[in-house]
Amino acid sequence: MEQNWKEQIKRYYNQEAALRDSNAARPDWKADFRRDFLDRALRDGKKTLLELGPGPGHDSLFFQDGGLRVTAVDLSPEMVRRCRDKGVDAYELDFYRLPDLGRTFDCLYTLNALIHVHREDLRRVLMGMDAVLAPEGLVCIGVYAGDEDRETCWVREDVSDAERYFLFCSRQTLLPLLEERFQVLSFQTLPVGDRGDAFHSILLRKGSYACPSV
Repeated sequence: MEQNWKEQIKRYYNQEAALRDSNAARPDWKADFRRDFLDRALRDGKKTLLELGPGPGHDSLFFQDGGLRVTAVDLSPEMVRRCRDKGVDAYELDFYRLPDLGRTFDCLYTLNALIHVHREDLRRVLMGMDAVLAPEGLVCIGVYAGDEDRETCWVREDVSDAERYFLFCSRQTLLPLLEERFQVLSFQTLPVGDRGDAFHSILLRKGSYACPSV
């Protein structure tokens, strides 16, 4: 079952890679999100960053040009190829096998990729993220959100017949899972885009701490 949905995700993003790569522009809210994290990472003296689900590598290249040593992992081999073409150190790997990298990073960054992790697997994936994060490491998670947990599958027929799984996770579900392994520095849910979408903007630090007001 797990392998089937992963193959669907891989097939979709292999087929969408050229389309996504052709559009490097970012709406203001996405540009602000990554710039704010780069500024925080540099202020904290961080040197290395792992991006989870980089797609064709536009954000990875942004962080690399900004002075961080970037590694990227993606389930799609075509997306990995496009990252490497940009000079990004990239590997075909999913969220479930991050410790296979055999090293740790000062920062982790992921934008709208955790949305494909099944709800029952969130804790497992967060454990893997913690395992590859250096002491005092920072984590930046951006993900589309829901007022209530909602799971759906969607086919974008103009790109592929592959069905993608999505989880729109509520703050009430996600925040306690994060608190189990990380210090939550900031957790904001923001309106974004022109369709009334909501977006969780989350900043974490490695360590199991009681959460302050967020």
